[in-house]
Amino acid sequence: MNWAALKALTEVHVHRKDLPLDDAQSIMWRQVASDLDVIENEVFATIPVVAQPAISATIWMAPLPADFGRLKLSKQGAAYLVPTDLKTLLQPQFMGCYYAVSGVGIYTRVNAPMLINYGLVPADLADAETNLLLTKYPNVVLYGLLNACSSIVQDLEAGGDYAGKYAQAIESANANSSLARTPAGWGTVNVQGGW
Repeated sequence: MNWAALKALTEVHVHRKDLPLDDAQSIMWRQVASDLDVIENEVFATIPVVAQPAISATIWMAPLPADFGRLKLSKQGAAYLVPTDLKTLLQPQFMGCYYAVSGVGIYTRVNAPMLINYGLVPADLADAETNLLLTKYPNVVLYGLLNACSSIVQDLEAGGDYAGKYAQAIESANANSSLARTPAGWGTVNVQGGW
């Protein structure tokens, strides 16, 4: 399915041709990147850090990639970093294994390149284009688009219905992805706190 086919399906689904589907695309992709936890939407990147002397002599910042959606893992050297907020990170007792995402950067107290795993925000599509998420998770994209459009046109009644269908599609996709990553008979493992 390409973007034009999804737009046609959306118009048939709601019996309207006046929805701002192309305008809603960026909003929808950002929301999908935040909610969808599937391997098809994950990216690894190593980002150098830059000193932030205007904030503190011991704070370093790694600029976020342009397609950044949601941070899933952050590591510097052999240490996995634990999330916190920027105000807490500035406290002297929080040296080492912490990070804070704020604005357009990831802040840390360690001067070392940062390896991150994140959900990416797909680029907007032209009518003849498609991407892996649209191909593999069309219901997520369909209901995400309808949900974004209902917000733009301020259709609160339909918005609640589409938000619910979008949540169900996200839940189903995330559950199926989790099952696909787990070998039969094994439970999932939380690396930060046991089983």
